[in-house]
Amino acid sequence: MILRDLKEVISSRAIFTILLVSSIIKLLLVLFILPGTPSSLGPDEGTYAAAIKHLSQGNSAENFPIYGARLIDSSMSILAPGILLFYLGLDELSAIRIVSCAYGIVSSIFFALSYRAYQRLKILESKRTTLPIFDTKFLVFFILFSFFPSNFLWSTIGLRESGSQCLILATFYFLLTLYSASAKGVGNSWKEWLLVIISLTLSYGARSETSLVFGLTLVSSLILLIPKFRKKFIFLALSAAMIGMILGHSYTSSGASSGASSGASSGASSGASSGASSGASSGASSASNYLNQSLQGLIMKRNSNAASAQSALPISGCLDAKYETFSLLICNLSELPYRLFSFLLRPLLFFDQGSTSLTLAAIENVIWAILILLFLSSLLVRKQALLDKYLHLNLVTYIIFFASAASLYEGNLGTAFRHKSTILWPLLFILMITPNFFTRTRSEV
Repeated sequence: MILRDLKEVISSRAIFTILLVSSIIKLLLVLFILPGTPSSLGPDEGTYAAAIKHLSQGNSAENFPIYGARLIDSSMSILAPGILLFYLGLDELSAIRIVSCAYGIVSSIFFALSYRAYQRLKILESKRTTLPIFDTKFLVFFILFSFFPSNFLWSTIGLRESGSQCLILATFYFLLTLYSASAKGVGNSWKEWLLVIISLTLSYGARSETSLVFGLTLVSSLILLIPKFRKKFIFLALSAAMIGMILGHSYTSSGASSGASSGASSGASSGASSGASSGASSGASSASNYLNQSLQGLIMKRNSNAASAQSALPISGCLDAKYETFSLLICNLSELPYRLFSFLLRPLLFFDQGSTSLTLAAIENVIWAILILLFLSSLLVRKQALLDKYLHLNLVTYIIFFASAASLYEGNLGTAFRHKSTILWPLLFILMITPNFFTRTRSEV
């Protein structure tokens, strides 16, 4: 089934052309246009390039001078292929950029594969055979996803965003194929089940925070639909998600303690570890302690992200309140509306100015505002099919949870704008599959 989907995607002349043009532009940017030093649009690529060189020279992750082992452990899904390219003769910066480009192209392929899997399920559900595979509506969204300015940029320079997006999209696609395969019985779906585990596990090695949110929303949406969904699929999907999350945490946590002690993650990691250690002795107070320390760490990280940033958001005043868990929680929630608005829609055109990059981001945010309005409107559309209800529940929950968590974590508009690309694919996918939201396809008329 997976190979058949891939063949149909690649054999589509329109999709192949879009992928080819995207690949050529990315390579031209990497080879001839981007500077030989870390780009000012994404200076973190210099950190990942340094990590590739550090590991390629046989040094241990614990001795990495920038953030220590924690950063390396949580980035191995992009660093490992970069190390291979470094051994093949590329310099470390070009290697991480090529890896980012490759993940970006594969992300587009998985976006198309996910829609193909969705269409296949709709055909089975309606018992029709005339539903188009790649209609005009899909191609519009596919072009938008592949060439959305910021998403295209983050998947060209050497950042983690494209790797995380690709592996989360892969998990989503394999879940759709698992749903289809589970109809034939548990014994016929072990390959898809295993691929869900592998892709979710590897996604932790690109950006663990995103994978955690996706995993939690996946599990919660599956639990809510237990009374209505196929029991085989629920069992397989839940077990795959939980195993993938456990393995993913193990995959990235080996250096977490040393990373935290060396100063990475400011207060967030240290707060979590102190809460966890104190919780061994007392149950109820342990959970309160853990939440208290985590909230303090979140605020400290938010404020540190704002420090010395050109586009800093206001410093959080929550640490001025009493260090009681309830007070900290209420204070964070009180800041959520403003910070969520800033995460989704700032910088604002004509209001947030100061650099060319801010102005360009503000122009793109006009498109984001349109997409978010369409997304909110799509929530009012009634979904008849159970599959549509599940996908909307899963993806809408993921968007809301991620945007809320990220808005409380980010301290400046630059990193907030970059991380916003994480919700682009589920946003577009929801708009694409919302029944009767756009002009009906020819087969639906």
